[in-house]
Amino acid sequence: MIDRRSFHSTWDIRTAFPPPQKGLDMRSCLKLEKCTHLQMPKDASIVVSSVPPIASRWLNSFATDGLSGLEDAVTPDIHIYDSGATNGTLAPYVTTLSQLFDIIKLGPYGGNGVTNVTYDVVFTWHSCDRIALRWQQNVITTDEVGYGSNVGGGERISFRGTDLLTVELGSRKVGNVTTSADLLGYYRGLGYDLGVWTVQGQGTGAGATTGAWLE
Repeated sequence: MIDRRSFHSTWDIRTAFPPPQKGLDMRSCLKLEKCTHLQMPKDASIVVSSVPPIASRWLNSFATDGLSGLEDAVTPDIHIYDSGATNGTLAPYVTTLSQLFDIIKLGPYGGNGVTNVTYDVVFTWHSCDRIALRWQQNVITTDEVGYGSNVGGGERISFRGTDLLTVELGSRKVGNVTTSADLLGYYRGLGYDLGVWTVQGQGTGAGATTGAWLE
């Protein structure tokens, strides 16, 4: 399973929206189900009915026992962008299917501390070859959370994130992703010791320091 802890970037418009695929009339694509393609058959465009299967195949590849579906979900040259995983650079974090396969095998957020990883589609928005996907990951804790946590096994914890997907229209596979996740709340749910960021008048006591981490 993938360690999505590294997928927590802010979006960059240059990577979130790569150039349109050649042959697309994007003015028509904004009509959603009435996409006009200059060099592609009309039935190659994303329509409402094709969005849930594309989104589900993508998400379920990261779920427990979902790795076998990865080849049906992404292109061989899948590119994933996450500036949090690349120290703030615009370089892709993943550039091939095989590389993504190896990363997923490392385990989900929470590592050995969670199991029964599932995903829900919260909502989507799409244009001709793009899908904005809000998702929720659900896990059950084990007795091995670690990182100073006192959370026991059997606790259900969820968090949400957003992926911007570019879809290869002919295959309906995801070819480009920019991703962001709401991880701080999730880590707090797992009981990780994150420290406390204090703000003037909002610290943890009379001695709170403005703009400092209190351990």
